[in-house]
Amino acid sequence: MAKEKSIETSELLLKGNIMCWEGTMIQLSNISCVSTAPLDELEFPKLSILVILAGLGVINPMPPMGILLMLAGGVWIYAWNYFNNLRKLDTVLSISMNSGNNLRFIISNKDFLKKILQVLEQIIIEGGVGNQNVSIDMRGCKIEGNASVLNDMKIL
Repeated sequence: MAKEKSIETSELLLKGNIMCWEGTMIQLSNISCVSTAPLDELEFPKLSILVILAGLGVINPMPPMGILLMLAGGVWIYAWNYFNNLRKLDTVLSISMNSGNNLRFIISNKDFLKKILQVLEQIIIEGGVGNQNVSIDMRGCKIEGNASVLNDMKIL
């Protein structure tokens, strides 16, 4: 009987040589590359500088309007910085297919990402998981199943 590795969650199913999520299915043997990278930073809001400068320009004739414009520009820059700091916590898991298509998943938990990569590596190396199961729960950050690959990797 062939060995089977699978990950089965409400969001992602890895079973045999197939990976499924949200109505999409790929054959793992069609994967040419799996990589990770930090989530790109948002571009600096250059218009916020113009808003601040406009506030400085109108502060003498209209102080409330000048203060409001400078405050708006400062809040815009603060929000940009805040959201970029949040994005630094996320990692993009990219899966490139032989067809040239690329799939991207944003994962926040670094330890969970490491486990996903280990399981995918073993499934690809061994050519599937046979009659056993492996489940990856992206929301719950859990990997479960009865596949020997999980026992071999001490994930269970």
